Amino acid sequence: MARAIEIDENGKTVLTDGIMFGPKPKRLRQADLKPGDVLIWYSASRSRISSTIREFSGGAYSHIGVYTGKNYSVDAGPEGVTETPVSIANGSYVQVMRKSSLDPTEQAIVVAAARKFKDYRYAWLDAITLPLRRRAYWRRWNPHRSKWDWITGSAWLALFGRCLISLRQRHPPSQKIFCSHVIVETYASIGYFPMKLADSGVFTPNDLAVDSSFTYIGWLSKTNKPIWHPLDPYSPEPVGQRRWRFSLVRILRGTSIGGK
Repeated sequence: MARAIEIDENGKTVLTDGIMFGPKPKRLRQADLKPGDVLIWYSASRSRISSTIREFSGGAYSHIGVYTGKNYSVDAGPEGVTETPVSIANGSYVQVMRKSSLDPTEQAIVVAAARKFKDYRYAWLDAITLPLRRRAYWRRWNPHRSKWDWITGSAWLALFGRCLISLRQRHPPSQKIFCSHVIVETYASIGYFPMKLADSGVFTPNDLAVDSSFTYIGWLSKTNKPIWHPLDPYSPEPVGQRRWRFSLVRILRGTSIGGK
């Protein structure tokens, strides 16, 4: 089941049936990974932290990291930035994204850039304010906005987000970072993301998966058929839900699996 992916003016993922081109992605072995691959986690476990991240970022994923080789990845979690073995729990899977044109020199630069963040603390305030910056980013680049949309509540939230972007560009966090920004900063080291965009801090794990920044390769899982999130754009399951809608109840229950 192929899916066409769109992100609306408020940063919400919208999925529709699409046409699949090229080879069908499949389950991968860890031996298939290459240094610089972007790993994006989904877990079906009852976790309020993961559910909160998914609800506020409007997507299926709650964590992201950079593969550095020999079954290790660099990623930022509540304990800070670490380089640890790639772990896949029961009920979890990892989507593998890749910048296919990376040559060995660029791979080495990307891995070295990711490792520079080791021992950074987690940027809690930066992560908490990310949804507002993200809303400002997507509204700015959406071509379908009405000239009168500035009177809506969403527009005022986006205006606040623009202020936060400007503030962050002038005063970026020092020795602190959140998981999706590790990816952006790492790939900015080879010029893949402009530094001004990197300094804005506007991307979630879901954004980096669906915004064609990287090519989807396949997934890692302990089973051939993992428990797919209903709004995972790369799930082979039929599209039963189309657009993300925020739910506080799912956060409290720790069961953020999307909404109609």
